[in-house]
Amino acid sequence: MISLSQIIGAVVLILVLRIIQKFIIKPYKELKAFSTTPNAIVTFKIGSKKVKEWKNDQKATYEPTDKTNPFENNELYKYVLEHPTLRFTANNFAHRVMVTLQDKALITEFYKNGKCYRKLPRKSFLRTEYTQYGLSNVEGDEWKFQRKVISEIFHFENLIKTLPIMEETVKEFLEAIKFEGNSVKINVIDEFHKITGEIIGRTFFGESLNSYKLFGKPLTLALAEYLAGANSKLRSNIGYQIFGSLALLWSSKVREYRREALEIGEISRKIVRESIEKLEKNPPKTDSGRKGLLQILWEKSKAEASLNERELVANFIVFFIAGMDTTGHTVAMVVYFLSQYPEVKNKVIQEIEKNWDGKSELNSAALQRLEYLQATIDETLRMSTPAAGTFPREALQDHYLNDIHIKKGTIVFPFFIPSMFNRDLYTDVGVFRPERFIKGDPAYERPSDPFAYIPFSAGARNCIGQHMAIMEAKIILCHFLKMYDFELEKGYKLEMVQRFLLEPKIPPKFTITRRTYSA
Repeated sequence: MISLSQIIGAVVLILVLRIIQKFIIKPYKELKAFSTTPNAIVTFKIGSKKVKEWKNDQKATYEPTDKTNPFENNELYKYVLEHPTLRFTANNFAHRVMVTLQDKALITEFYKNGKCYRKLPRKSFLRTEYTQYGLSNVEGDEWKFQRKVISEIFHFENLIKTLPIMEETVKEFLEAIKFEGNSVKINVIDEFHKITGEIIGRTFFGESLNSYKLFGKPLTLALAEYLAGANSKLRSNIGYQIFGSLALLWSSKVREYRREALEIGEISRKIVRESIEKLEKNPPKTDSGRKGLLQILWEKSKAEASLNERELVANFIVFFIAGMDTTGHTVAMVVYFLSQYPEVKNKVIQEIEKNWDGKSELNSAALQRLEYLQATIDETLRMSTPAAGTFPREALQDHYLNDIHIKKGTIVFPFFIPSMFNRDLYTDVGVFRPERFIKGDPAYERPSDPFAYIPFSAGARNCIGQHMAIMEAKIILCHFLKMYDFELEKGYKLEMVQRFLLEPKIPPKFTITRRTYSA
């Protein structure tokens, strides 16, 4: 007769064997299948410990042309430059196999096979409680419906209606910088986050978001800190990623992260509700001119199906994150590069002076004439794009990316930096040179391959707000350069790191002084 202890022992043994099969044997076999693929680096890990590595990529000898250039000596960029032929890397996070695409040919195939993937439902409390209902996370017919509705507000004619709101916000916040005598030292990322976050609030809702406080701080800064801190830590928290909300039982940190996420969600819901109530109590009387994006959606909802409150809250959080964080970092990095390349700074200022008197409104025609400023933003996105890749995708079926067999369930995501620093596409890859993006210039070398330069991603799920982001960046830079001169903090050394975004490890600080000059 079999005893109870024997039964329990058998059950425990079966569970242990299943865990070994799932977390060790299966990912090891899947990774080993990549081990003979040319130009690949494959790593098998147990937990965070590297157990086995297969290298079929020849490391190149790369000597930086400038020992002080952070984009040639930083570990992240140096790795890319030392592995110019690397096509992909593969490793495992617990039981999941992850493939990072670096070769532009593989990235092209990835986008062409978009139907083979879905957004990976990576665990985070913001996603679980809120953003799973927004455009960035829904799939199938729901995604098509939301994309159709939301794309309406990003049509050019509707974005133009938000230009006065954007410009008023930029002027208000830049003029509000408090000086200590003739100068002041500022963290430009924080300052631009305040502006870009406020622009999202006002262009969407007509609300001043920084009048709302979260964790005792202005909403924009509090959310930026949550994304760089708690939300990023949750993504690498093995206990939470495997066991989800069960980790709340033993982790006080996970409980804290959830509480903060709920506070973010509830204040977002409050903003949406209050904004809709204002529209319904006092319907705008004008049929044209300046309009908030929520007003445009609200007007459409009177005649056809639109987004419900849950979807509005989800998309507000998504656009707030995307619009504030990425645009704020991009503008800050433009200022950094201008401080390092005075000749570029002078050309940008001269172009602004030629096309704008600094007093009249910045209209769309004036913004479109700023070709060199656009090229400066493009070059900034090449060298320090805040979004170094897409959100991870999960393969829905077995398929091939050229000769790479991707099994169902594999996590795949493109990594853009190798293409941006590809020495077959660009000369002097570590040098900031906006002329690369000006057609007709002798230095012009924008890649003809549409998938070689995609700072806003590509395919059907590309960044829906990219044109708004560029408009914001141009308006901020025009006014900032008109109002202030700036100098980078002495001794500052830039080091880029991958957190929620690709960003400076330590934010650059600038001493700014008021300036006056005539057009």
